[in-house]
Amino acid sequence: MTDYKPGDLVMLLSGGPWLTVEEIRADPEPSQLLVAWFDDRDDLHRTILAASSVEPTREDSRRHTLESARREDNGYDA
Repeated sequence: MTDYKPGDLVMLLSGGPWLTVEEIRADPEPSQLLVAWFDDRDDLHRTILAASSVEPTREDSRRHTLESARREDNGYDA
């Protein structure tokens, strides 16, 4: 299993938004993660998930998404 740390970006194995790991709870076993995310209305949500239910996001896809958002903010099509 992956060792997560606060600040890591993860995604549910079934898909969905990127989640930010805020806290790792190793007790009880198996590990649980406190994660946070913003919905499409910019409302903050938090929940606890089993670490086995998420996977790390890929750094290259994160970089691509951030670059696309910057282009859109500057009036360019992605």
